[in-house]
Amino acid sequence: MMLRGLGVILLALQGLVMWLMAGSVWFPVTCVALATVGIFVRRPYSIRQERAILFSLLFALLVLLRWWVETASLTHEYGRLFGLAYACAQYFVMLQVAAYFVAVGSDRRTSLTPMLPLFGIIALVCAGNIPGTYRQLILYQLVSLVYVLATALYFNQCQLRPSVRLAGGRWIRGVVLTLVLVMVLGVGTGVNVLVSQFGTHIDRWFSAWAGNTEVRAVGFSTYGTLNSISEFRSYEGNKIALRVIADQPPHYLRGVAFSTYGQGIWYPTGESKQLLPEEDVPEVVSSIPRDWEAFTVRDLQLGDDAVIQEVRSQTRVDGVLFGGLNTAWMITDSLYLEQDTNDVVQTRIEDISPHHFNVLGESIGPEPLTDAEFELNTTVPAHMDPRLEMLANALFEDATTTDEKIRIVEEFLSTNYEYSLDVTLPFQGEPLSHFVFEQFPAHCELFASAAAILLRLGGVPTRYVNGFLVTEGSPYGRYWIARNRDAHAWVEAFDPKNGWVVVEATPPAGVPQAASVSRLSYFWDYVKFQFEEIAEAFRQSVTDGLIATVSVGAALIIQFFTTTMPGWFLGIVLIVVVVWWQFRFRIVRYFEPVTHSPWDAYRQHLETMDQRLVQYDLKRAPSETLHSFAKRVECAPDLDGWGKQAAEWYRRYAKRRYAEPPTQESVKALHDTMPPEPSESE
Repeated sequence: MMLRGLGVILLALQGLVMWLMAGSVWFPVTCVALATVGIFVRRPYSIRQERAILFSLLFALLVLLRWWVETASLTHEYGRLFGLAYACAQYFVMLQVAAYFVAVGSDRRTSLTPMLPLFGIIALVCAGNIPGTYRQLILYQLVSLVYVLATALYFNQCQLRPSVRLAGGRWIRGVVLTLVLVMVLGVGTGVNVLVSQFGTHIDRWFSAWAGNTEVRAVGFSTYGTLNSISEFRSYEGNKIALRVIADQPPHYLRGVAFSTYGQGIWYPTGESKQLLPEEDVPEVVSSIPRDWEAFTVRDLQLGDDAVIQEVRSQTRVDGVLFGGLNTAWMITDSLYLEQDTNDVVQTRIEDISPHHFNVLGESIGPEPLTDAEFELNTTVPAHMDPRLEMLANALFEDATTTDEKIRIVEEFLSTNYEYSLDVTLPFQGEPLSHFVFEQFPAHCELFASAAAILLRLGGVPTRYVNGFLVTEGSPYGRYWIARNRDAHAWVEAFDPKNGWVVVEATPPAGVPQAASVSRLSYFWDYVKFQFEEIAEAFRQSVTDGLIATVSVGAALIIQFFTTTMPGWFLGIVLIVVVVWWQFRFRIVRYFEPVTHSPWDAYRQHLETMDQRLVQYDLKRAPSETLHSFAKRVECAPDLDGWGKQAAEWYRRYAKRRYAEPPTQESVKALHDTMPPEPSESE
């Protein structure tokens, strides 16, 4: 019963990690509940080892198949790699739960084995590879240390009998076992760090291995293909992607932006710069009730009534932090942010935070672009269809300002073309030329790309942007909802008078609008949102409180033991107690009187008789039985009557030794009937 209870504690620690890193609640709760029920299962179902291995492999194949199907469309919120890590963690947790109900082999008294904590370690390592915030990773490491201690207790309760005994006994074995567990978890933490840093590259390798060799991404990734947003919108269109708490509709929230185009793909350009937390922050920023880091995004003017947006992402997409074009500050749970040349802000993949704040500002006045920025954002590919340049010249023939050119392009594309998500891009040739001159129905990515290129041909700097258009408000809360179908592509153009402005060239049918949802659905979403608010507040308080408590407590303990006389005295006492506790059995055994069992007394009497006969050149051979030796002693010419007495004693010894269990009375009888040596009898 004790062993099974410790197993449930180990499962609960793994479930805590899965909740912290992946937000999973029902799966770990269900597993812990089943294991708790399994505590009271006295005789689990028994199967042969061969079948157990076969069923485990089949179950692993089913888990892999489920992971592969879920990530086939590349829309899984953790990507292929992190989805696989979570699936592996689930698999090893379910194996542990199964151990409560199924016993491998003929022994049905217990189904738990020493492999149970090792499965748990693998599950912890896999769950630790899921991206998390800095505080989540700290708490993950603390839970892992608690798991090491619980595993040591589990192994001690198992009463393992190692085949190789170490010289130091149980204490040395415990130290070695603890070191091995710490090394395993250390390797797991190292793997976690490596996967966090190189996860994107490994994820691309998975995609290439799956047969997808082209540069392809869904939604918001390093590259912007002309089908990524449409696929994102088509996959579970009603699924909520963002919730934004704000007084006004957020409208266009940028996720990624690109400046270089070629053959149907938008590429990132330039190196990202690192943003460090600001110590001196405006009053409106410091008023946000979060002990998080604040970062300057753009140099904009902040008023007392600056708009604050609280963005809660329901999907994790490579560290993207969604914000409007006029975002001045961002407040996040990350240690630092990265900002590219298009003012898009992202966080490191291992510091992904699905929750952040945007503080909006007002432009003091547009700063003119540098020559390098102007050239970058007006460059078109050399191989571009010359008919596009002819079209641009015709469209802008009478336009004199940037604003006029923007309105011309918006009207031309939105009125002469139709919108559709069902688009098949040509395998060869330039997709934009095919779209513009064939005039087939297209999605927002083609409209935005065509507008960006046409404006560039007209001398207007542009950049291509992917994000969400958020206009749907919840009637049951002061927040706005962005669903998958609200993902959108648009253009930002630089106007010398107004700075960067949004260009919307997609027809009205393709511009995301507020969804028509029943009030019951809104109410249910509001209930779920409030539950998530409570869960996050609890998780934040647990994380912050535990870290603060551990830090302050450790500092106070170290200070007490190193700077005070009572601390020194108590430290010496603790050291003495620990040493005594570890070596108490050896000390007690050293002072205990030596006791012998009846078997030891039998052996001593036999050795005594053997030694007496050796001096008469009668030595019992190792393979010689007691009765054979007795006959030889009886026939010895030099022993006379004493030899017959000795032979009779050997026969009596053999009878008592092998016919009945030894007792103190039989030992005394053997001692009393032992014939004295001839010299003693004389």
